[in-house]
Amino acid sequence: MPAITACTIQIRSKVSDGLKGTSRVADLPERPNKRDPLINTLCGVMRERSRIEDFMRRSYLLTAALSLLVASFSFADQSQKVVIPVNKTAANDGHGMYANYCATCHGMDGKGHGPAATAISPQPTDLTTLAKQNHGKYPDTHIVSVLQFGVEGHGQATMPVWGPILGTMNRTNFQEKQLRISNLARYLETIQER
Repeated sequence: MPAITACTIQIRSKVSDGLKGTSRVADLPERPNKRDPLINTLCGVMRERSRIEDFMRRSYLLTAALSLLVASFSFADQSQKVVIPVNKTAANDGHGMYANYCATCHGMDGKGHGPAATAISPQPTDLTTLAKQNHGKYPDTHIVSVLQFGVEGHGQATMPVWGPILGTMNRTNFQEKQLRISNLARYLETIQER
């Protein structure tokens, strides 16, 4: 910041020659004036005002820069969203539900290579190895829980939480949601590698 060598103030006065509201500029010295305390006071006020204006200007510029930075991050973070059409299928048809809801990402074979898999990060799970990853026992309860409630990392941008979606297919029969989830979990058990 450049050093202030003199304070400049505008003195608005009503002069006797009839020019009302004219401005006169006076340069106030940097050093204290022992003879005129009013000039010293005005000079101090102007210096303080200048500091406040500088602070406000810097605060405004910093706020504007941060706003632009936040806006650029919010636009840059928009990843591709995979839209899976949810068509109503029979509640007792696990294979049909899998083909309509899961195969888009996990593939018809369940190995995680569906048509939308390349647009998803992290890559979809290989559903054929669930039992192998669980010491040879199919984790039925875990799968039902994931389908109904999701897991950490799911239900946000990666895998939809299917419980609420499946529950809206028949609002008059609340048990149908459980039937759908159960039949989908049973179908996944049939595609496990042996």
